[in-house]
Amino acid sequence: MEKKDNAILIIMAILLAILLFLNLLLIIIMPALIVLEIILFILEYFTIKKIREINQYNKEVLDKRNELISEGYVKIYDGFLINEKKSKLIINGHEYNFSQIIDCELIESNGTFDNTFGRSKSKIKGKGKISTNKIKNKGKISTKSHSFSIETNYCIDLYINITVDDFKSPNLKLNLRSSGLIIKNSKKYNKMLENANNILSALKLIIHKNNETHT
Repeated sequence: MEKKDNAILIIMAILLAILLFLNLLLIIIMPALIVLEIILFILEYFTIKKIREINQYNKEVLDKRNELISEGYVKIYDGFLINEKKSKLIINGHEYNFSQIIDCELIESNGTFDNTFGRSKSKIKGKGKISTNKIKNKGKISTKSHSFSIETNYCIDLYINITVDDFKSPNLKLNLRSSGLIIKNSKKYNKMLENANNILSALKLIIHKNNETHT
């Protein structure tokens, strides 16, 4: 769960608390608003409960990560840690031996959308006479239009597909895409690619060592 999602829930909880207080004042004037007060109270209760669950989950993840780091693991990315001395790595919370890593591939899917901008001008050429309801003209009406479009590329999905020696779950998907709209070549997108290259480099090095062992 991302910190951004948690922040949104906290803002919602604050707004609901304000609405609860304001509605409580209105109930004194209009008792019929008690139903709205109950609804707001229920929403506030479940929002706070969700925030506590997220905070508890984040705490457990952080504690587990610190425990792994104390054991010699190095964090390369969220959900991807390596222990070179023990020849082991953690992928999405599961531990694997280096020898179990068979292949890896970066998968990316993109999309585009066009923004078209333009304007047009109309001119009356020749002698014309304007009446109340219509335009009488012996000339010609010419229209000029100017338009241009900008194509924007964005990232739909970005993850590393990892093949491991495990018949129960031979294919692992390590997601690298963060939330929100990711425009190609943006700072956010380039950071995602940097993380992807770091992980791929580590995996390819492990696969290379595995191949050397078997030759």
